[in-house]
Amino acid sequence: MIRIVYNFTASVAKQVRANKKHFIAHPSIVLALLDYPFEVINTEVSGHLVESLMVNNLEKISFWRTPQKDEVDIILKKQNKLIPIEVKYKSQITKNDLRSLLKFCDKFKLKKGIVVTKDLFKKEEVDKKEILFVPVWLFLLTK
Repeated sequence: MIRIVYNFTASVAKQVRANKKHFIAHPSIVLALLDYPFEVINTEVSGHLVESLMVNNLEKISFWRTPQKDEVDIILKKQNKLIPIEVKYKSQITKNDLRSLLKFCDKFKLKKGIVVTKDLFKKEEVDKKEILFVPVWLFLLTK
């Protein structure tokens, strides 16, 4: 019923000691248990529900959080490559929304990152990194 996601670090001991994120098996359970009205879909809560949906549809993932509170929602490890994924369930994405993703890319010398959005689909170069903006529905179809 609950999925635990660990902080991204090379040390397994640090992963176990560090804060973890907990996600319910499916966002609909949260909606039912908390008796949210349908209109919650158009609020900030929807971003958390989409992040939960993403986490539960991906394997071999972690998240990244620094002591300074920078955070990347999902770090996907695929074929020994790291893919940082930030979930921003909104139509307008600012450079400030990309700050943590860009820091992660700098720290681990990555040239690409993904931002999962509400309806934005484009590729953009930001600080010499290729950022792919993908609507959540499309991302989940291609995973």
